[in-house]
Parts: sequence; structure tokens; C-alpha cells
Amino acid sequence: MSAPHPSGPHSPTRVLHVVESFGGGVGSALLDYVAATPEFEHHLLYAERADAPIVAADLSRFTTATALPPGHGRRARATRSHLRRKRFDIVHAHSSFGGLYARVAARRARTLIVYTPHCYAFERKDIGALQRLAFRLTEFFLAFNTSVFAACSPREAQLSRWTPGTRVVFVPNVAPRAKAVDVRPNGTPPLRVVGAGRAARQKDPEFFLACIREARRQGVEVDATWVGGDSTLQSTAEADGVTVTGWLPREEALRHVRTADIYLHTAAWEGFPVAVLEAVALGVPTVVRRIPAFESLDLPQFTSATEFADVAGEAQDPRLRRILLSRAEVALSDYTPETQRLALLSAYHSGITK
Repeated sequence: MSAPHPSGPHSPTRVLHVVESFGGGVGSALLDYVAATPEFEHHLLYAERADAPIVAADLSRFTTATALPPGHGRRARATRSHLRRKRFDIVHAHSSFGGLYARVAARRARTLIVYTPHCYAFERKDIGALQRLAFRLTEFFLAFNTSVFAACSPREAQLSRWTPGTRVVFVPNVAPRAKAVDVRPNGTPPLRVVGAGRAARQKDPEFFLACIREARRQGVEVDATWVGGDSTLQSTAEADGVTVTGWLPREEALRHVRTADIYLHTAAWEGFPVAVLEAVALGVPTVVRRIPAFESLDLPQFTSATEFADVAGEAQDPRLRRILLSRAEVALSDYTPETQRLALLSAYHSGITK
């Protein structure tokens, strides 16, 4: 499928990506989108968060990269002004606030508006019911000014069907192409467990610590590391004998994951985490907390710290770790760059997949 050329046969299609937080998993997913569609001209409007620093080299992947000012109102106005000054064929909005800025600023009658929620805000567990309802109502009304939803998981695709005519494409996240390592044959302790993410309620590092404590209480010798986090989490984790690295560049973070016997994903809610795909691609046996984002996948899942402790006890055997890895590889077999590219082209052509 070739890219459309609304401005002439030799003009590349111009895509403006609007993202409120370009760091972390959303930034990784967006860079994958850019790599998957090199025939398009990609531009970026972005903001930065202190807990997810931006690597300057990542910005160079875009034809232009423009920082948004502080404040939601100013950012929405800056997005509108940017769209008025420059011509874009497609506006691709990312996450809740990026989706707000873009869909307030643009009109689908004149521009194809693509929206990837990367986990809807009304899925959050750290806010009250009224606030979740407010987020849901906002998404419902903004859906009428959305050409197509490019959902990052089957769960997100299901949530995006706001009306019978809503256009939805499932665009899977992907892992970087990496040489996987064999599951280490060593069955002697300690069991090396690695988790990763920001020091945020969504990623729930406190639950990671609870899992490690319970595994040790049940007699499993564990060497545990959280890749990411901040100084506050470092102080908390120190009491549990867990190493917290602080923020690391992506390649260095992946080196830590590669050394794990088990990658443990404890997030309380997600769109679909790139970190899980990365761990499996690196050949690391992976277990995930049972949350709605994974409900359609046969990944190794657990619900409580006690359940994880049981898994950790069994995972001291390399044979069990190989089974865990094989199960995850099968479950994620469709999350490939080729599948992602075809889905993006479908979304950018305002196509529909079901």
C-alpha cells in the first residue's frame, strides 16, 4: 500500500505527531511508527516530563520538532497556531492530553485526525470515579472529531468503539530487533528479577517490591532490580534490598533487562507496554500482572504477590523459564514491525480493520 499524495505526486505526505509526554513508552512507540513509515514526512509537537527525559537524538528523527509551552491551555493554542502556519495532511495525536490538544485544534473535515490513546485516562486506578467519568465523557465527545483510532492493543481497540461508525485500527506496539539470549541454564540461586518503569502509580513499583518481599518470605533467594525510578523510590527500595537504577538511556536499560532470569511487569493499568515486548524479544522469560490490557493474550500472568512468589519458586528451574518464554513468544507473535506498518498505513488511509 503506498502513501497518499494529496499535494501532488511528488510531495510526501506530512504527518504532525502531537504528544504531551514524549519520554518513556509513548516516545518509544512513536519512534517505531516513524521507522515503520519512512515514506511519510514526520513532524513533532511535544512536551517533556521530569520523570521521562528526552534524548536529543530522538528528536532528530523528525523533519521538525517543536516544544510546546507549559500549561494545557497554552499548548492547545500553540497546536492550533502550528496547524494554521503549516500544512499537514495527517495529525496523529498521542495519549490523553496530546489527543485533547490536537482534536481541539484541528477539524476532521479538513485534516485526517488519527488518535492513539496509549492507555485511556479513565482506566487509571489512582483517581476517583467522578474524575474517571469526566475523562470518559471528554473522550466520547472528542471522538466525534476523530477520523480514526489507532489503538495499541485489542483492549484499547474495543474501548475506542464509541459509536457504531467509529473507525478503529489495531496498531500493535513492537520491540526493537535484538539478538535474543538463551535462557541461562544455571538453576542455582539467586533468581535475578528485573522490573522497569517510571516511579509512578501506573507502573506500581511498590507492588514490585511487595512481590519480591513475598518471594523471599517463601524462601526464594532473589536478586531484584528496578530499571528507572527516582531517588524517592531508591530510598524506599533500599530497605527491601532492591536496586533502583534511576533513569537510564534506552540501550543501557535494555542491557539490565537482558541479564534477568525473569522480567516482572507489575503495572496497575496500561495501553500495551513496549517493555514487555522488549523483554520477550531479548529472550527473557516474562510474567505480567493480570490487568485488562493483557486479557486477550495468553501471557504468563499473576494477580497477587503470593501468586508471583509461587511462580518465582518454580522459575528457579531453567526448564520452567523456557516454558514461560515460549508461551510469551507465541502470545506476542503478531506484534511485529511488518504488522505494525500495514496497520499504520491502513490508519493513515482512514481504513478500517476489525
